[in-house]
Amino acid sequence: MTYATTVLADSPLAYWKFDDSSGDFTDSSGNSRTLSASGSISYSQAGMGVGSEYAVKFNNTSARGKVASNSWHRITIPFTIEMWTKRAATAALVYLMGRRLSGSNLLTLGVESSNKLFGYCYTDGSNYVDGGASGTFWDGNWKHLVVTIEASAMKFYVNASLTTTITSVGTVSSQASDAELVVCSASNGSGGYLSGPSCTADEFAIYNTLLSSTRITAHYDARDAVGTAYTAGVAGAATPAGTITKRTNKIV
Repeated sequence: MTYATTVLADSPLAYWKFDDSSGDFTDSSGNSRTLSASGSISYSQAGMGVGSEYAVKFNNTSARGKVASNSWHRITIPFTIEMWTKRAATAALVYLMGRRLSGSNLLTLGVESSNKLFGYCYTDGSNYVDGGASGTFWDGNWKHLVVTIEASAMKFYVNASLTTTITSVGTVSSQASDAELVVCSASNGSGGYLSGPSCTADEFAIYNTLLSSTRITAHYDARDAVGTAYTAGVAGAATPAGTITKRTNKIV
């Protein structure tokens, strides 16, 4: 199976391959959920491997992809977010995905200026998951990132290795509110956007199901499904899983 057919076998809600040569990003899931492009974006960049010929580079704070407020991309429990991304290991706060409404962070994923992944998913003030991942992330190579959200935890997988489990405060439940979904940026809740310096992205998919570790590995292994040479970011030994119950510098 190719990378795309491996992803599609898990029925994503939306799947943006980022192989468009201009304009908005086509949804390859079959659900016709176009991702609108905005700002300075470089198209037709080299993709993550043979399984993806092209990628896009979001060049600066103005660049993003977005989907208008809608019920189909509410964070249901469980939920999975998957993408390939790369950037040089330089200090910068970079947002990878967000859902924000009226000043509340329903969901934020990104990389801190310390080069560590972080995530936040909110039900209410007593039920949320919020924390930072173990180990550094950016190193100039392609990274396969999968984030799963369950009622009791958020898990980060990098190159098919579970690196961090963040335990929830209370029980995270499915979100009842519609909100704008933003890729490679995040909404600030008042008409503006939170973003950061450039990063390159490829093969972005979201699911209203939980991808198992077996399926995550299958996706990662399918990056070179047609069998020609490919060099990915080296996963190395898995970073020991950490448990973090609260991250003090969340965005509100």
